[in-house]
Amino acid sequence: MRGRKPIYSQEECLDIAQRLASGESPSAISHATGKPRTSGIQCAKSARLPLALREQVLVAAVRLLGVGE
Repeated sequence: MRGRKPIYSQEECLDIAQRLASGESPSAISHATGKPRTSGIQCAKSARLPLALREQVLVAAVRLLGVGE
C-alpha cells in the first residue's frame, strides 16, 4: 500500500457520513472518536454511499464549512 495509512476504516467513514447527514456537528464527532475534525469531514466525503446520502453529506459539509457564502 502506498501513501499514508488511513486513520478511519471504511465502516467508520460510513458512520461519520451518516452522522454528518443527520445533522451532528463535525466537532462533536471528532470529540467522540478522538480524531481530527477535518479528517472526519474528508473521510465522509470520500465514503462510498448511496447517491442520496452522499448528496446530504456534501450539503451538510458545505454548510458547516461555510463554502460559497
